[in-house]
Amino acid sequence: MMPSLTASVCCALLFIVLGLMWLLGCSFFERKAPQLLVYFGFAFMVIRAQVVLTLVGVHAFVISESLEEAKSFAAMVLIMYGVMMVVTHVIKINR
Repeated sequence: MMPSLTASVCCALLFIVLGLMWLLGCSFFERKAPQLLVYFGFAFMVIRAQVVLTLVGVHAFVISESLEEAKSFAAMVLIMYGVMMVVTHVIKINR
């Protein structure tokens, strides 16, 4: 069972925003305070993981109507998370 189109679009937008925030934050810290870039990376990693886990948890416990739907949503989010990480690292390396 596939997640709904609304859930897919909302997740895609969330990951676009998270990816842009990561790229902009890295650029900002590279220019202003390069010594703090590592701390930004770790802090944003924790924030990103917390947002994604909260999203999956809310969907699984509140929105989904079956275990299959919850599993497919979690798999979709995991794939989107991986794609976001690969794309942002490729963009960062090529700049």
